[in-house]
Amino acid sequence: MGAPTWQRRQSLGNRGVHCTCHLCTSPPPVLAESDRRRMRLQEIKSILQLNPPQGSAALDLMNEAMELIEDEDLELLLAEYYETFSQVYAGMESWSHAKVYAGLAGEWALMLRGRDDEFREKVEGFVKELGRLAGEEEGHNHNHGHDHEHEHEKETEVKPEKLVTPFNRAADDITDMPKETGRMH
Repeated sequence: MGAPTWQRRQSLGNRGVHCTCHLCTSPPPVLAESDRRRMRLQEIKSILQLNPPQGSAALDLMNEAMELIEDEDLELLLAEYYETFSQVYAGMESWSHAKVYAGLAGEWALMLRGRDDEFREKVEGFVKELGRLAGEEEGHNHNHGHDHEHEHEKETEVKPEKLVTPFNRAADDITDMPKETGRMH
C-alpha cells in the first residue's frame, strides 16, 4: 500500500497475484505520475519521522502529505500518517495538536483494523502520555486558587492556516478537531 508500481507488482507477483485494478492497468504516463506522488509521500513521511522541521515548514509537509494521500486514494494509510503528525506536534511541544492527531490515528486504526490492533493500542498509550505532558492527567486539578500558567501547560505557538484532510480540502483551522465527513475508498 502506498508503494510505487514496481514494488506493488513485485510484492503481488511473489504471491502469484497479477493485479488488474484501475491504477495497475493505467497507461505508463499515469503510472509514472502516480509513482512520483507515492515516492514523494514516502519521502515526506521519512522527513517527518527522522528530521522533522518546525512550525510552518512542518505544516507545509503535512498538508502536502494529505493532498497526496487524497490524490492517490490512500486513505488506508491515514492512521500511520496521523500518528506521524502527532509525533511532529509532540516534538514541537504542541500537546493539543499532538493529542488531536494521536486520537485520529487511533480512530482510523480502530475503523480499519479493529479493536485488537497493536498499532491502535500503541497510539492510545501515546494519547495518555500526551495528556500527562499537557497536564491533563486524570485526577490532577489545576484549579488550586491561583491564576498562572504551569510550566508543563505552556505550548509552543503554532498557527497553521489550514490543514487539508482527504475529506475536506477547506478544513477548519487545525486548532479545531478536523471534521471527517467523507467516504472511504
